[in-house]
Amino acid sequence: MTWNHRVVKRVHRYKNHEGKRRQETYYQVEEAFYTGKSKTKPTLFTDGKIVHGESIASLRWTLEHMLKALDNPIVDAETYKFPGGK
Repeated sequence: MTWNHRVVKRVHRYKNHEGKRRQETYYQVEEAFYTGKSKTKPTLFTDGKIVHGESIASLRWTLEHMLKALDNPIVDAETYKFPGGK
């Protein structure tokens, strides 16, 4: 199993205090895990990422990799696919 940091699009659906359906789209950096050789469809995600580490160096490593995730296609959390159905 391999993994990397990815920006994941999520949609929060809910009813407000008046009972009206609402939805909010948001993005967050998550760890995406892949099985096999393919990196086209993650098999699971972490739910958000709180940055922590054993040292400043490990915090720096995590933050640098999270920043690299901003340059990759966004993964849709509902379909587990990248834009364009890849």
